[in-house]
Amino acid sequence: MPSSTDPHLVKSLHYHLSHKLSIRELRACGWFDYVNLDSQPTTSSVSLAADAFLYLSVSKGCWSGHVGVLVAVLAFLEEQTERQGSSADIQALKSLLEANPCDEAAVRAWFARTYPEH
Repeated sequence: MPSSTDPHLVKSLHYHLSHKLSIRELRACGWFDYVNLDSQPTTSSVSLAADAFLYLSVSKGCWSGHVGVLVAVLAFLEEQTERQGSSADIQALKSLLEANPCDEAAVRAWFARTYPEH
């Protein structure tokens, strides 16, 4: 984990992911590689969530459809930002994820817009 990434954020995200995915699933989707090798330095919960979600769930422009990762990341963000995405927000994300190819920049923008940080 990069030294400028807040370890409390990573632990909190791991907590949420581990409640939705088994250790085997976390390993298979690349969570441990992301944390130890590939995560970008950040102190932003929204940036961490978007980066981790895309790393774990989108490959070659296609969303894996792994709902557990999505639910865990959204729960993490609700805890961090004290905001819950509306039904319209979730529907907008669903449309972005189902696009082929999935526009990662648009997904990042969705996270930033839906979970604004103070």
